[in-house]
Order: sequence, then C-alpha cells, then structure tokens
Amino acid sequence: MKGLRLVDVAIERDEFTIVVSATIEAGTTVAVVGPNGAGKTSLIETIVGFSQATAGVIERPEGSIGYVPQDNLLVPHMTIRDNVGFGSGVAGPDLDRIMDELLLADLARRRPADLSGGEQQRAALARALVRRPTLLLLDEPLSKVDVELRRLTRTVIGEWAPPDQILLVATHGADHARECDVVLALEAGRVVALEPATVVAARAPSRWLAEFFA
Repeated sequence: MKGLRLVDVAIERDEFTIVVSATIEAGTTVAVVGPNGAGKTSLIETIVGFSQATAGVIERPEGSIGYVPQDNLLVPHMTIRDNVGFGSGVAGPDLDRIMDELLLADLARRRPADLSGGEQQRAALARALVRRPTLLLLDEPLSKVDVELRRLTRTVIGEWAPPDQILLVATHGADHARECDVVLALEAGRVVALEPATVVAARAPSRWLAEFFA
C-alpha cells in the first residue's frame, strides 16, 4: 500500500475518545490542527505505533517511518552526529549533508544537553529526514526553531522527501497549515475538517478554525 488509511480508529483518552477515519494518498502533505488538547499528539503517536488504538485499523504505506516528537527523544550520551545517524544505516556523506543543510555541522561532536531547544529539534528532524521515509510524522517540529530558520527548515524537509512521501505535521501555525495540501482538523477528538487547505481556510467549518485562519 502506498497511502495511509485509518478506518474507524478509536484512541481512548481520559477526557474523550478520539475517532478518526481518513485516507491520505501518497505524496500528500497534511496539517493536523486543533486546539490544545484536541488529540493531535495522540493521533500522531498512534499512527507511528507508540500508542495503541482501542479499535479500528491503520494501514501504513510500505517503507520506513520518520517521527519527530515534541520532546525530540535524542540519546543523551551520544554526539549529535551519532544521534542523527542512529539506526539509519545511512552513509557518512548523507549524514554530513543533512547536518550541513540544517546548520548542525558545527555541533556534530556535542551532546544533546549542550544544545538549545531549537538545535535539538533540528537534530531530531535531521535524524528523521536522513532515512527518506515514506511516512513522516512531525509533532510541532518548528515550535522552538527561530523564525528566520523556519523557512529554511521547511525547504530542507521538502528536499529530502521521496516523491511518494506522506507528511503529517501537527502545527499551531496557520501559515504552515496553508502550505500543506490537506488540513485535518481535530476538536475534542472529532474530525471537523479533512479537506484541501485552501477550502478549509476559505470556508472554515468551525469557529475555532475560522479564528485560526483569520
């Protein structure tokens, strides 16, 4: 299978149950948006496999999965270069290239604790991108990245994507959401929009979305 398919997927939370059905075609970028606590992170963690759904079926595309969580999950005792290459089997030149493009080359021998929050996010992103995953899931990947680096980082994400990659990115940025092909909007665990970003921005189906894109 090349796409991502969620069939009546249910994810239990203390406050409510998240219920999602969606089909995402290969080569699609999806902005996952919603108020704080709406279920964005829970959905992404379940698609990755970090959490288990209580019902439904998840059909993932063939190939590798890349994931950048909010806390980055860098290995504290390893250098940044070793973190980026950890478990990927990627040759040295590609490691050097991704680190250079994400402005990490001068930090290669440092440990995660020596980096700022934004630098750690870029290191975690480099680790995900260097695998050229067919399914890439990013949970607020640019929240700690300086404004001037965000455009560069998004460009690098695109340059390392294989043609059929599916990208799901949880974001609080309306501009970032507009750049994606599709918006998947969650509110209290329910999908209130799953349409092209241009459609959702122009005809927001909820008050929260209207304010988000205003």
